[in-house]
Amino acid sequence: MRQIEVAMAAAIREQRPWRRSNTEVRVMVGESAYGYPLIQVYLFGSCIASLYRDRYIFRDCGWSTVTTRSRLNAVFWAVDLRWLMYQRNWQQYLSGPELGGEVPFFGEYTHLVSTLSAADWCRENGYTEPFFQENRWWAYPINGVMPVPIDYYGPRA
Repeated sequence: MRQIEVAMAAAIREQRPWRRSNTEVRVMVGESAYGYPLIQVYLFGSCIASLYRDRYIFRDCGWSTVTTRSRLNAVFWAVDLRWLMYQRNWQQYLSGPELGGEVPFFGEYTHLVSTLSAADWCRENGYTEPFFQENRWWAYPINGVMPVPIDYYGPRA
């Protein structure tokens, strides 16, 4: 990942405004549902990502370039989505476990985010004591003694 993308990802994770060169992160408090911040990522003045508490919207704004894909891949990393955006035979694709494999990308994609807390998700799925470590969620199976990675993709807080 490029230095500019590492800095952009840190700004997204910390929910703070940031700008460098052709890339900008804007944070608007109280603009999304429930008063949570709306985070938007801009590339050359075009909004390529809108990050709400309950959904993420990714778009290429008609620019299916290497730079756009690279910035979106960095956004995926910043919000803990294990996705990859790439191009093959002039068609863009998204790939990742939450997507069930490879899906064509046609300029915009909306991803609904779980609004359950990690503890609630664990109760519903038979786990206890969730924690976030090594860039993913872990929890103990009921009556288990060792934590296992879990497929929880909601908020880290």
